[in-house]
Parts: sequence; structure tokens; C-alpha cells
Amino acid sequence: VTVVSDEDGSRSNTWVADARGRVVGITDSDDNHSSMAYDQWGNQVLATDPEGNTTARQFDDRGRLIIEQTPSGAVTRLGYDELDRLTEIISLEDGTEVARSCMSYVGAQQQPSTIIDGEGGHTRLQWDEGLLLEAVDPTGVRVRFGYDPRGDLVSSTDAEGNTTRIVRDAAGRVSELVKPSGATTRFHYTPAGLLEARIDPDGARWEYEYSTGGRLTAMTDPMGATTLLEYGSHGELVALVDPLGRRVEQDCDDLGNINRVQLPDGATWEFTHD
Repeated sequence: VTVVSDEDGSRSNTWVADARGRVVGITDSDDNHSSMAYDQWGNQVLATDPEGNTTARQFDDRGRLIIEQTPSGAVTRLGYDELDRLTEIISLEDGTEVARSCMSYVGAQQQPSTIIDGEGGHTRLQWDEGLLLEAVDPTGVRVRFGYDPRGDLVSSTDAEGNTTRIVRDAAGRVSELVKPSGATTRFHYTPAGLLEARIDPDGARWEYEYSTGGRLTAMTDPMGATTLLEYGSHGELVALVDPLGRRVEQDCDDLGNINRVQLPDGATWEFTHD
């Protein structure tokens, strides 16, 4: 059993594991329970949420997911070839097939060369050592992609032959985005690799500031107006202050869902989550 509590110990979440270290139960701070069950190989075959909704999964003797049934009763069946590559996805409702997608491959390649969707449309894909070079959709529209020696995307060419280029720095980060028209957007980074500034094709400059923990704390637009962001003790966003000093505050629950928002005029919105 593992328990994680707030600093004052008033709220806690509990995880229960079996003898093999697999999580089989979770109880949140509101005493809501979730449970999981596994087969003998460690595959999760059942997952039940606090409302009692259960997702069931079945695996074959090679550990491949072959059937999944959602709480609504919808069933998905998956098929594979001898190289463990996904070859078909079949969707069923009330036992009746409603959609089927099929995938085929070239040689021992792990990426599909053809995908046939539920409407019979063919998407054709060309790969090179795991990198997608070309995609042709069911209507015949073709898109091509280019890469640098490290495998990072550096160009995309549409069906009309228009090419968008991506220039990268020594760390592989995007430093320039050049549209087919030549319009260029430039990006600058902090020593820690965080985006520090973006310069649009018209010269407009956007600047960003961060806390020592890497959280965005300020955004300054091309007119020099700054928006501030504030965070709580757990790293959650708690306030947004616009360039005019107007403040929007928010509270979050233990799962990070927003449950209250207070506007600058004092008006409050409250939210509930299932």
C-alpha cells in the first residue's frame, strides 16, 4: 500500500499493489475507488472506474491485445501477422460489425505500407528506416517529407509542390520555419532549451519568461504588453493577470480539474466533474 498525502495530511490518495507490484486498486481523497485485474502474464484485463464502469481486455498467448470491450458495450477486435504487426481493426456494436480497417506491409518493415479504411479508401505510405517519406491519401493527394541525418523533420512538400522548410539548431530545436512564400518565423531559446522569443515574418516579437522550475511565468506581446501566470504549491496554474492588471483566479481538484474560476469583476464560475 502506498499513500500520498497533502502537507497537512488532510487529503490523501492510496494505491494498493499485489504481490507482483501491480496496482490493483486506487482510492482517491474523496474515497472513490478504482480497481484493476491482470492475467497470469501481467496484462491488464479489467479496469473499473469509481462509477463502476468496466473496460475488459483479452490478450492472446503472445501478449497481444485482441479484444477490448468498453463500458458502453462497444467491442474492438484486433488482428496481427506473424511479425506481431497490426493487420486489422474491427469495430462491433451489439455483435454487428460497423467498421473495419486493414493494414499491409512490405517485407519485414514494421510500418504499414497500405491502410484500407472502413469506407474502402486506400492510404499509401512510403518509409525509409522508420521515417515517413511519402503519404498518399484515398483521394490521391500526395505529401512528401524530408529529414536531416539525425532523422528530424526538415521539410514538407504538399500536392502542389509547395515546400515548407524547418531549420534546426545544433540541439535539434526548430530555429526557423520557412513557408513556401519565403515568410520566415524565427525561434530563440534559453540555455535550458525553453522558448525565449518568437519573431514572426513581419518582425513582431513575442517573449517568454520562466521560473527556475521551467514554468511559464510571463508572456510579452509585440506591443510590449505582458501577461503574468502564477502557480500554486503543487505546480498548478492558479492565476492569470492580463496586461491591464485584471486577474483571473482558478482552483483545481486533486486530479488537476478546474473546479472554480473567479473573474476580475468578482463573478465566480464553479464546475463539477464526473
